[in-house]
Amino acid sequence: MSTIQPNSLPRLKRHMRVEAGSWEDVAWPEGVALFPLKKHRDDRGFFMEVVRFASLKDENFTPQQVSISESGPGVVKAFHFHRRQSDLFCPLHGKFRIVLLDAREGATHGHGYSIFTDAEKPFLLHIPPGVAHGYEVLDGSPGLMLYVMNREYDPSDECRAEWDDPAIAFPWKSDHAK
Repeated sequence: MSTIQPNSLPRLKRHMRVEAGSWEDVAWPEGVALFPLKKHRDDRGFFMEVVRFASLKDENFTPQQVSISESGPGVVKAFHFHRRQSDLFCPLHGKFRIVLLDAREGATHGHGYSIFTDAEKPFLLHIPPGVAHGYEVLDGSPGLMLYVMNREYDPSDECRAEWDDPAIAFPWKSDHAK
């Protein structure tokens, strides 16, 4: 695995916009993976399988904690990365711009990705250690995000930077960051 500089994030060198449902041909950084999910609808609503934990063992991912976060309209929660923890993100409600910024040394160091999604294009996103991440809630309703982690939360494993850090120069549009 690539090394990470403690408490530092790289300046954005390259940025890719990925629209909901158009992620098949994206060259993701090493360890990042996006798994489309399918909603089974009928007149009563829908059913969606999010993850089979047994299938994650093939990915060397053993779930240790599952959490949910609700964020208000226009809220930005970014940036942070983990030295050891991997995350699975699953947007459950609302429109999101999920962002990734590779903080690891290597070919994709400083590369950023904005993944736009809504409730009709669900997915599970694997974020490995060293890839900074966060999100912005885009529409007028709250966003609900499901997190599955391969380690229990440990503040000493987390490195943070402000969402609007000029040294990173990420192209956010919101003025409601928290």
